[in-house]
Amino acid sequence: PTVLGFSLYTFILLMNAFFLVAQKTVASNLGWDLTFRMFLLRVPSLLVLTIPMAILLGALIGIGRLSSDSEWIAIQASGNGLRTLVKPSLILGLLGATISFYLFWVVVPRSNIALRTTQMEVMLASNMASDLKPRTFYFTPEGRVMFVDEITAGSQGLLQGIFIHNPIRSNQSRELIMAREGNLYPSSDGSGSLEMDLRDVVLHLYKPDPPESYQHSTFEHYHIVLPPPAHIQALKEPPRKTVRNMGFLELREELNRSSRESNEIIAEVR
Repeated sequence: PTVLGFSLYTFILLMNAFFLVAQKTVASNLGWDLTFRMFLLRVPSLLVLTIPMAILLGALIGIGRLSSDSEWIAIQASGNGLRTLVKPSLILGLLGATISFYLFWVVVPRSNIALRTTQMEVMLASNMASDLKPRTFYFTPEGRVMFVDEITAGSQGLLQGIFIHNPIRSNQSRELIMAREGNLYPSSDGSGSLEMDLRDVVLHLYKPDPPESYQHSTFEHYHIVLPPPAHIQALKEPPRKTVRNMGFLELREELNRSSRESNEIIAEVR
């Protein structure tokens, strides 16, 4: 009964994790390696719940069957007392508690920090074209404006009717790009930058003052690199551990450090 309950509870909870990962996979067009890693890293936190539930179910069903089939009466008639039931129940409970505590104190914090790192990799490696919506203006903190008239379905992110207004801050000039179609994809160096391959491009380069600085150019093919925004650049740094991502020894060190800092502050105040 314990093994059956463990399998059932784990399967039910894994279904929720599977749908969450599948939704993220479809939305960001992830590969199998990232998808499997995200799914696998969610398993330890689920086992912390399913192991105690399975042991409780197994103990209740096992003892209930002994009572319903009059096997408990036969055990007492053979000269065995309550210790016959308590001993195997305690062994099973201690075994499950040891595994659960090990998962909770050691494996789960490591899997949580690894999951955060993987999610950062997903955000860096995801295709922005999957997040774009047609006929919607996108504004970035750097002052860039992007508009796409249509995104062809089933074309691996083929964009049509592209409008990009890109401020060039070095000489206070402005760059206006209009293209018939193009592709948007993340840079292969893992920096979080986005690259665009545009076709049938009209480039307008101008300054608000004076107007005679206006320049007009046409290109059959045009390649541009969009630098990552500030929040993407911050993702390249390793995630900082929180209380949820710390193991037992790390929590003790953090508690001792907090106590020392508190004592130093109190001493300074005095």
